[in-house]
Amino acid sequence: MIPLDSYPHIPYWGTLRQAIVALEQTQLRTGERRSLPRVVLVFDEKYRLMGMARRRDLLRGLGADVLQETLERDGEQDPAISRDIHRHSPTAELSMESIRERAERPVSEVIIPLRITVAGESTISEVMNVMVQNNMSLAPVIDDGAVIGVVRTTDVLHRLAQVLM
Repeated sequence: MIPLDSYPHIPYWGTLRQAIVALEQTQLRTGERRSLPRVVLVFDEKYRLMGMARRRDLLRGLGADVLQETLERDGEQDPAISRDIHRHSPTAELSMESIRERAERPVSEVIIPLRITVAGESTISEVMNVMVQNNMSLAPVIDDGAVIGVVRTTDVLHRLAQVLM
């Protein structure tokens, strides 16, 4: 389990920009291994878990379609054409301006509600079953009604590998 204070999380009124910064500034350590988080947890004002925002949810909130629409207006509909967001055309700059504006939207607009959690005393096989049955890559860990951390499929596989080796 990764303790909550080591995992990126923000309040629901936080912005998409703040969620992205939280993801970018967090490096998770599991023993000798390091990885980047794929999800930011979102809490309400009473520090109750509301849901999560995955990387792709944040991109969707930023308007991943903005750049595509701009490219199509510019006649670049062929998927073989490079879609480099760093190109220096006026329309690309307008798109980046739009993305910067959208980054100030609240993260609550893109969160996925989390209804399934695992108990702090759950066994590895119980966690594995919950994750598989519910198609989850991350499960919040609850103890005394509060989130104390998260378990990722990577953590479960790492633990299983230790047992199986």
